[in-house]
Amino acid sequence: MSAVGVVSWLDAGGCLVFLKKVKMKNKQRVILDWVRNNNEITKSKAIELIGGSYYCNSTKHVGDILSRMVKSGLLHRVKNGLFVIGTRVNSDPVTENQLRLFA
Repeated sequence: MSAVGVVSWLDAGGCLVFLKKVKMKNKQRVILDWVRNNNEITKSKAIELIGGSYYCNSTKHVGDILSRMVKSGLLHRVKNGLFVIGTRVNSDPVTENQLRLFA
């Protein structure tokens, strides 16, 4: 099951940051909620949080989820096994003709 929503959090300066609308799986939501509340997450903590839903090889599957979240900009990998909230809002530039499409 997946959830669609606007991802937002308070940055270090106390400003509200919005990330584009994303379609997140529930496991990603659990990880992102933990990072927002605790400022960082380790791979072992992520395995502890969501690894129980896999029959075997949960380390690989949770690692894949974390990698996808890094690639999409939801998380930032500080070093191996340590992740913080991502800072990329939108990597795809919007062309001028798209901005005037319905104007």
